[in-house]
Amino acid sequence: MVSVERLIVRRATADDQSCLVHLSEHAERVHIPRGGFSALNVHSVLLAEYEAQVVGFISVTVRRPPVGILQAIALADEWPAMTILDALLPSCFNALRRQGVEAVAYIGDEFWLSRLLVKNSFTIVNRILTYAKEDGRIPDRGNQMVHVRPAEKADLAAVVALDEVTFDPLWRNTPDILAEIWARSPYFTVAELDGRIVGYQFNDVDGEHGHLTRIAVHPDFQGQGIGVRLMAEAIDFFRAAGVRVITLNTQKDNSNAQRLYRWFGFRRLEGEALVLWKSL
Repeated sequence: MVSVERLIVRRATADDQSCLVHLSEHAERVHIPRGGFSALNVHSVLLAEYEAQVVGFISVTVRRPPVGILQAIALADEWPAMTILDALLPSCFNALRRQGVEAVAYIGDEFWLSRLLVKNSFTIVNRILTYAKEDGRIPDRGNQMVHVRPAEKADLAAVVALDEVTFDPLWRNTPDILAEIWARSPYFTVAELDGRIVGYQFNDVDGEHGHLTRIAVHPDFQGQGIGVRLMAEAIDFFRAAGVRVITLNTQKDNSNAQRLYRWFGFRRLEGEALVLWKSL
């Protein structure tokens, strides 16, 4: 068995891309974003190599300091997983600390990866549930005093500020991420009350499948039917787009949101994704 000390860990370059793609497409122990390796920035990748052969890599995205999200990892089949991780993780964590990151999180349902991360001092802090709806029924239209309109690029600063007071750091979006979402989302709306943005939602559509990615309401305005209004508007959009199945995700401990979803006719699907956390 090759010792950890004989592995070289370094930042990936464009010249490594073909090797990294090959590993991500052929190794069994792989966690990769939707869209494959091309969805990653190669310069965000740390790789481990032995005698010029790439045996593993890891990529953590700093969505908003102080939290990094484990976005991708791949481990060569012929190597012990812990040997590669014992080489990669310390270098990765040190690099994140230099960026001001205080914790790393993993969100997913790959048992093999969760097991390895728990062995490396990650702890399970929450679980993610998936709900689905197959009809266009809307039990209530929500607060009609709220003005719901398509989001404009100039609104994103207010949306970022809303995230700051609504979500824990793990779930906040950076300005760059929100700008990317705004550019590609088929339906990104904001809710205004007296000229102030008090909520927003965005979603994705893939054929007859729609995914309600986020609904958020400022804490000072919750309980006023704004979330109901945004949900009703989103379902209207999905129905007009020919969507047959709407899905959404929520945290297991968010009982208020789950009551809203069940009221709108969403049913919980089997399975859970884990939220793992490690303080640095």
